[in-house]
Amino acid sequence: GALDVSGNAGIGSLNVTGASVMTGSVTINDTLTVTGAADLTDTLTVAGNADLNGELDVQSATTLQSTLEVGGDADLNGALDVSGNAGIGSLNVTGASVMTGSVTINDTLTVTGAADLTDTLTVAGNADLNGELDVQSATTLQSTLEVGGDADLNGALDVSGNAGIGSLNVTGNT
Repeated sequence: GALDVSGNAGIGSLNVTGASVMTGSVTINDTLTVTGAADLTDTLTVAGNADLNGELDVQSATTLQSTLEVGGDADLNGALDVSGNAGIGSLNVTGASVMTGSVTINDTLTVTGAADLTDTLTVAGNADLNGELDVQSATTLQSTLEVGGDADLNGALDVSGNAGIGSLNVTGNT
């Protein structure tokens, strides 16, 4: 039969079998243990810490109001959008990457493959090139050019100022 209590009832132990409906607020002053699945059809508010010992599966967008700390690996299968600063100890990127805006590197940049620069390259300090330099267009040097070995010029040499030549060997028409 049905039990209808309209006031307070002191019950030492309550075992409920079957479906139950509780209307209004329910206050539990100790641990709540659920041995089966729990379906919550509205907001879950946790005032203290939440300790989840299994997998957390979230089906919709998630907003965290504070820091997210991950103790193990993080596997992101979609885009990562960071609108503030990101401190990353070591970053390994596989695949094509696009960086929009200025990029500052405060240490050595090592490129193991080809590097295509489609705009101006500005070097504030010395540049050390340990291989061949192939320039496909006109080149302007704003200061002295010093060549430590032989120089092979396959076109005309136009000198508009003084030229100091220690030894000159000319082959062909002069």
